[in-house]
Amino acid sequence: MSNSFSSIDEDMPTVSDAFFRDIQRIQTSTPISFISSFNESKHSTTLSDDISNSSGIPIYRNNNVTNVDFIASVNDLASRHRLSDSCLWDLLKLISNILPNGHICPIFLEFKNSWNRTVDEVATFHSCADGDFFSILVEPQIEKIYPRHSTIIFRHKTEISLPATSDGFEHTLFLNINTDGVPISKSNNKSVWPLWLNIANLPTKIRSSFPNLILAAIWMGNSKPNWNEFLKPFIGEMLLLQGGTSFNKSINCKHLHLIVDIVARASIANIVQFNGYYGCPICLIRGEHDNHRHLYFSNEIRNVRTCRENDQFALEAETLGRPVFGVKGRSVLRPLLAIPEDILLDYLHQVLLGVTRNLLFSLKKAYFTSANMKEFDKACKEFQFPTDFNRRTRSLWELKHWKGSEFRLFLLYVGSIFLSNIPLNYYLHYMLLCYSIRILSCPIKSKSHREIDNSILAIKEFVKLLPNLFDKNAMSFNVHSLLHLPSQVARIGCLSSTSAFCFESGNYQLKSFLSSANRGRLRLIVERFLRRYYSNFKANDDSPNAITILPEAKVSSAFLQAVNEEGLYDNDIKFFASHNICGIAYHSSQYSYRRNSSNNYVRFNSNGSSQHGELCIFFKIRNSFYAIVKNFPQQFSFDDYLKWSIPDFPEMFCSFQTREFFKYISVYKSRSFCSSICHLQCVPISELLNRCIICKKQDCFIVIDVTEAFEHD
Repeated sequence: MSNSFSSIDEDMPTVSDAFFRDIQRIQTSTPISFISSFNESKHSTTLSDDISNSSGIPIYRNNNVTNVDFIASVNDLASRHRLSDSCLWDLLKLISNILPNGHICPIFLEFKNSWNRTVDEVATFHSCADGDFFSILVEPQIEKIYPRHSTIIFRHKTEISLPATSDGFEHTLFLNINTDGVPISKSNNKSVWPLWLNIANLPTKIRSSFPNLILAAIWMGNSKPNWNEFLKPFIGEMLLLQGGTSFNKSINCKHLHLIVDIVARASIANIVQFNGYYGCPICLIRGEHDNHRHLYFSNEIRNVRTCRENDQFALEAETLGRPVFGVKGRSVLRPLLAIPEDILLDYLHQVLLGVTRNLLFSLKKAYFTSANMKEFDKACKEFQFPTDFNRRTRSLWELKHWKGSEFRLFLLYVGSIFLSNIPLNYYLHYMLLCYSIRILSCPIKSKSHREIDNSILAIKEFVKLLPNLFDKNAMSFNVHSLLHLPSQVARIGCLSSTSAFCFESGNYQLKSFLSSANRGRLRLIVERFLRRYYSNFKANDDSPNAITILPEAKVSSAFLQAVNEEGLYDNDIKFFASHNICGIAYHSSQYSYRRNSSNNYVRFNSNGSSQHGELCIFFKIRNSFYAIVKNFPQQFSFDDYLKWSIPDFPEMFCSFQTREFFKYISVYKSRSFCSSICHLQCVPISELLNRCIICKKQDCFIVIDVTEAFEHD
């Protein structure tokens, strides 16, 4: 045995129980496949090559863990728990001292040098007058993602409308682009600008996860990137990938959309900012300057821009030396994208952090008293949310610190109930926005043309009434951009499938790679991203549905009777406490770890109509899955509830019946909601439509349908 382990530094990061479980897994786990090696002609000295040279050698005698498994496990441990280099060094010394003599445990320097070579192979450093940046090869990252999802990547019908494959290739991978500034310190003006990509062919939940994001470049400086320099290596590689990939000759890559906030959009597209004349990138509305603000008063869309017109305006602007209809010149991304058609409006920044945020601040200033805000805090505790709502709304006292996901939760769910106490005209005005955004956020397959048309009318009415109810200064570009959202959804897909939520989450992950002592080290971000990226060996996101087996001895006789009445009972029947359907967790009332979530409340199809109920248990028979659901009787609409609680509630507001606003909200009396005599019925899991949010208010339970969009920032 080696000498005793040296003392650990006092500033070593605090670690959790999960960390120690992962330590144990390093020696007890079965061999795990690590990163597939790069194309040998391009990458000859990477970490995967170093590992593969000794992949068949056990780390010590009479042990099944090989060197490749050990390095992969330690690497994943360091990435998952964000270990510093000094902590990783001490960890390797500790393991080396524990192992018997004759082991081949790599020392830290070998580990570090291997990753340095990996970074040098896939990333190139560039220095400019305005800042520094790394360009990172895109193809090796796509090559890592593609095998994990090859079974669904071209077979799944995505929520985004994709162009037809052309140019003689069997398949085309379409990529979305995003970039945004991320401040890294409060003591200086330095920020990083990562250039993100995701694969639009994948389902929303899968392409939004961090292991499936692609980092094409990252800039660090005191100002915005020099786009010509920053994007030049990236554009060159993308033009090559349009001619096919090296890992699969039948696949090529093309860019689909640019999804950025309004400030980054203007600088990348080379157009004037939103506060200038002709600042809208979608139409030719001029706008008006008033009291140091640029305002858009019309609630109609005028003269939508085309790519051909934009190219003409760009050439004229370069000749004249001034903007022409808001266009200052040709965009650096014009070789990849059709501008403005391929530049999307992002509802995270413009609807949630823009319109909704300003609307709530105005309402808070006018109508929210201390008592109201305390009531809101108390009401939030009465809500039960699904488990994947990882961020709840904080107190209204902290409204200025709310994140985009909190505004989304308030706009689509919580606000419809809480704001019913404000003056009626303001509440119904708010519901115009809530109703339209909810329609546009749901997947295309669940919407009708009539609903899209209704969302257009609702948005126009919202924009028209805004200056009368508040102030004319509220007519900003964010409000004007609402008018363009329905046409974008009809052309591209729902708002949730083209939002920047996943990229904002990626920005947070990158920022977390830097400790306070290491801020400013651009290479460290790249190294830790690649380390996490290439060490991720979790199960495929499109793996079979996960289930929790429940012994039949624990199954209630009432459930067995319900199965018998449906004629489904069989000797091979198996019962389950939970089910994972297409990545969505459903928990039955028998699931012991459900806690205070609402994963057990669902809306489902029954005899051609939708109903609400509670999941009691799952069972499988003859390769088919079913759920036993306790359905709730005596349903009331939410507008009926408002008529009970609000005197003189009108039957109609503008041209919309209130029932149209509240059709996704249902109300049940407490005695029927909790009744033990509710009817039990067997429902195929394909008939489960969505989960629900539950809120107890007075003597009623309010049930709100969830859109099942996976958006986290």
